[in-house]
Amino acid sequence: MNWKNSLLLVLVLFASAVSANEARYYQTYQRLQAQLQKDPLATLQAVELFEKQVASADKSSQQMAAYLHVQACIALNRYQCAASSVERLLHLTEQADKKQQLARLSAQLHYQTQDYTTVIKRADQWLSYKYEAKDKPKVADYAELYSLKAYSLYNREQFKSAANAMEEGVRYQATEQRYRFLLGSYQQLKNWRKVNSVLSKMVERYSGKSEYWEKYAYSFLKLDNDKKALAVLGSAYKAKRLPERSILLYSQLLLRHEAAIRAVKVLEAHPELAKHNHYAALLTQSYLLARDKQKAAQWLAKSNKKNSYTTRGLLAYQQGQWQQAVEMFSRLDAKKKSNHYWFLLVAISEFEMKRWPQARQAFKRLEGTQYKELAKQWLVQIDYLTQS
Repeated sequence: MNWKNSLLLVLVLFASAVSANEARYYQTYQRLQAQLQKDPLATLQAVELFEKQVASADKSSQQMAAYLHVQACIALNRYQCAASSVERLLHLTEQADKKQQLARLSAQLHYQTQDYTTVIKRADQWLSYKYEAKDKPKVADYAELYSLKAYSLYNREQFKSAANAMEEGVRYQATEQRYRFLLGSYQQLKNWRKVNSVLSKMVERYSGKSEYWEKYAYSFLKLDNDKKALAVLGSAYKAKRLPERSILLYSQLLLRHEAAIRAVKVLEAHPELAKHNHYAALLTQSYLLARDKQKAAQWLAKSNKKNSYTTRGLLAYQQGQWQQAVEMFSRLDAKKKSNHYWFLLVAISEFEMKRWPQARQAFKRLEGTQYKELAKQWLVQIDYLTQS
């Protein structure tokens, strides 16, 4: 926080003339203020004594003493005592514009002491004076107070209210830090539509940062929108902004959306990914689906997983060995979403063998999956072919 700016605002409390009866207090104030500039620690005790002397004096003198105390405490990084002195100043002040300035300083100080309840209270108080204060606050001031309120609400695990407050902060002054806070809040709430919305703005504003492109793509996966995720990953890849760890995901989505040739090109362009466990199997599957059986066979020979059911099943499927493909894919866990594609190949294999009851049952098993519409089309063909 910029304490100097806040203290300069508080200084206006003492611009009014001091009465003749209290001139001696003003002289003491000036002397102590000069001493504070040189040695705040040595002057602090004298400031505390001055506060006791003016305890029964007029408000102007009490304000001077409290201000000196705030100044000394901040100079010594003693934010708790500074916050207490600001609270006294708030109690002694009546003008709306001055109370607003003090409320801002109070929120800043209490945030440093992790008194989040008071931060929220003072931020709301500051906002309540926006129509009463003479000087209209700056846009940056609104953004700061809403942000302080948001941080405090988040620390109290009130994530929805925190997100709402930060939305206001961003509306006044958008910064990368504030967007990141919003992102974290909506992730806590598992509100993936809001996460997606925030990331779309972050990608637009900070397009050079690959992590935002990656997260933007993943947010579409959370919304079960594979096509949008694929488009974002593709844009990031072409712009060379896709992190290495997501290139494999990009290749998997290309395969899922029948772009095997493109997947082959992407994987071949990144041999450094061979250190990842799934690289060899993914490249083999890409060759198979791209109908490059020779390269697929070469990778099968190298692969430590050449006996895996998916790889063996794919090879059998591409070679038209329908029964073997059914046997391999049928051994997979039907409950896993990632296996739905293989069960689609099982159903097609049954169809190719003209085993209509088994094919019908296999396609019906795809109801409720991403292949449900495709399965319906195959079922229509089976019904047509089996009409008596």
